[in-house]
Amino acid sequence: GIKYRKYVLGKTKLDNSVDLFIIGYYSIDMDIDDDMQAIDGYIVKGGKMLILEQPAVNRMSRSIAFVAASGHPALKGISQDRFYLWSGMSGEIFSGGVLLPVKGRHRSLVTVGGIGHGAMSLASDKIYSVLLEKIKGNGVILNCYLNVSRRYGKDPESTKLVNNMIEYLVTLPKQKEKRVGY
Repeated sequence: GIKYRKYVLGKTKLDNSVDLFIIGYYSIDMDIDDDMQAIDGYIVKGGKMLILEQPAVNRMSRSIAFVAASGHPALKGISQDRFYLWSGMSGEIFSGGVLLPVKGRHRSLVTVGGIGHGAMSLASDKIYSVLLEKIKGNGVILNCYLNVSRRYGKDPESTKLVNNMIEYLVTLPKQKEKRVGY
């Protein structure tokens, strides 16, 4: 099994003895603002965080998503055709996402929307990320809007994705911030 400890807002110290900090399904509440400085400090110093489904600002749902970063370790063994009609929940594969960032150290691993995605596109040309990797300081955050938590252990694709994300984050070496001058 995996050793874990529960993080209690304002009471548990979050430091580099934690290999991976997971924010579980719909577990962020308004009180987290008080702890954001500690969480940010943990990430910037090389911490790794996996954020599973949270209430979405951009509420939408579809039964298909598109791989935007094939070959990424979090997507190991999961091909494009596996992001379509997952088991249960009427095939809904995600229920929210973030507008694809245009600057910063982000990479969308799985996207939805856009004009080019045919009948399954959203009603605009906007592209949203439903699995987003963000580098912050020396740390990494995977923000997953894909509906994996309630399917874990029941649906092979979502189970594999969760296992891949955890394996990727716990084995990823600490990031080094790169600076370029000219």
